[in-house]
Amino acid sequence: MIGIHRTGTAPPHAIPGTAGLESTEAYTYIKLVISKDILLDLYLLGDIVMIEVQSMSDNRTQLNIKIDARTHWLANLVARYQGLTLAEFVESSIARAITREAMLSDETKGIEPSEPSTLQFETLWSEDEATRLYNVATDPRTHNSLTGSQRNLWALISSAVANEGKKLNLKTFQQHYNLVQGENLKEGSK
Repeated sequence: MIGIHRTGTAPPHAIPGTAGLESTEAYTYIKLVISKDILLDLYLLGDIVMIEVQSMSDNRTQLNIKIDARTHWLANLVARYQGLTLAEFVESSIARAITREAMLSDETKGIEPSEPSTLQFETLWSEDEATRLYNVATDPRTHNSLTGSQRNLWALISSAVANEGKKLNLKTFQQHYNLVQGENLKEGSK
């Protein structure tokens, strides 16, 4: 598998399936060569994931899906936990879902499962970004899954709390997180 990854800002019409978007938004683009016959283009634009599948014979099919922020965040976390990129995780998940065994499984027979299944690391999710970071950093299963910038922020806040002689808990972490974010906003507006 060969992958090309880039991020940037594009006019809304430059990304397939986004003609109705009003403003220019940041996006992530990932191109994967799944096999000698199939190319997969992924565009991640906020909580929208556009997938374009192309066979080498130039038959194109485009699939646009919208996923909620929680699912997107959990997919990123699980991908990092497994040592994969998000694109690799999505690709392997799709490949597992379309295997003969999965398609013949009783679990795929109904449209809706009888009970909603629990997602991996779902308890770490929060609408609040600071809480999510605190939850991932303090969970022994996932603390090694922090990105470089998350590790730096965690270290900065942890040391600031310790220097004040306070105990690091969710409340003190959120307070310092908000201070750091406020300073970043001030610096960005200069």
